[in-house]
Amino acid sequence: MSRAALRLSTVPTPDATIRLVCFAFAGGGVMPFRRWSGVLDDRTELWGVSYPGREAVFGFSEPRDWEGLVRWSAEAVLSRIPPPYVLFGHSMGALVAHDVARLLAHEGPTVRRVIVSGHRPPQRRPHHSLALLDAEDTDLLAWMIDMGGAPVQALSHPDLRALAVELFRQDLRTLSTYRHRDGPLLTCDLHVVRGQDELMTEADLADWAEATSGRTTFQVLPGGHFYTPDAWDGLPGLLQGRVEGAEC
Repeated sequence: MSRAALRLSTVPTPDATIRLVCFAFAGGGVMPFRRWSGVLDDRTELWGVSYPGREAVFGFSEPRDWEGLVRWSAEAVLSRIPPPYVLFGHSMGALVAHDVARLLAHEGPTVRRVIVSGHRPPQRRPHHSLALLDAEDTDLLAWMIDMGGAPVQALSHPDLRALAVELFRQDLRTLSTYRHRDGPLLTCDLHVVRGQDELMTEADLADWAEATSGRTTFQVLPGGHFYTPDAWDGLPGLLQGRVEGAEC
């Protein structure tokens, strides 16, 4: 389980006072976050949680349902990453970050802020990608390429391309079991990010404020679901104040 939590900071961060923990989009892993390390200052240590079936946990089977994935992710955080945390999740990872924060609330005020990116609030219908659950592999791959979520190295190799599509389909199956359940609100601040050209509007995201008793703030970045390449690569710098200023 500890292998699921990967330290992504490329230089030692002995003076770190906060851990930015990242949760990936459907079909993704932690590697898209690794290049963020150079953008963060030495007070922030960068971590990622790898879902089963990929990267350091390649041999582990995928949880059969959403609650299993959330438990896996929460246990990965607790088993290796020292608190306090700022949790970041993009697309499907936004829901993971939210639900992991709920579970970690039982450990005390370890989560200082949750940053959700590219996803509707948990009480709304899940992401539109679920319409692809029964699509052909070629259609899934085309959607991943169009949205910008396909790993570049996988596109030129048939086996890697097939694996990327299968992981995406597995995550969609897991996401399809998501059901919003009323429960304790988060008590930390919540920051909501969306792309300027994203299908979602500000009104679609406004209900994120109902997920926490803390403050909710909103930010719009250039581009679509995965923003522009420059915006994605510089995202930690754009969010640095949200990470450093995190409070219980």
